[in-house]
Amino acid sequence: MKDYILYGLNEKMYGVLLLCLSHENIFSFREEIEQEPLIKNGSGNILLDQLLVTGNGNNRFVIIPYDNGVIDFSKAHNATVSSKIRELSVELLNANVTSLQNTILTEIQQEMVRNRKAI
Repeated sequence: MKDYILYGLNEKMYGVLLLCLSHENIFSFREEIEQEPLIKNGSGNILLDQLLVTGNGNNRFVIIPYDNGVIDFSKAHNATVSSKIRELSVELLNANVTSLQNTILTEIQQEMVRNRKAI
C-alpha cells in the first residue's frame, strides 16, 4: 500500500492532488511520487494535503510546482482551497479509513472523516 494518493484534478491552479496517508511527510516518498505517470510525464502544480501529518492548520494545503518528474520544493507555498477540495480529500480519506490511525487527528476529526464531513 502506498503512503499517498495522487488524484488528477481539473483545477486552474493545480492539476494533481497529493494526499498523504501516513504521519510521514512527503520527503519520505518523494522519489516514488516523482516516478508516478501524472508527475513524471507532465508539468504544473501539485496541491499537497497534509491533514494526517500537520492537522487542519494553516500549513495543511501546500502548492508545489513540478516539471517532468522533478518536484520543486523551493517554490512551495501555503494554499487556501475551496470546500470542494476539502470534500474530495475527506472522500479519499474515507476510502482509506485505516490511515486515520496513528495520526495527528483528534477523535472528533477522525469521526468527521468517517462521516464524510469536510474538515
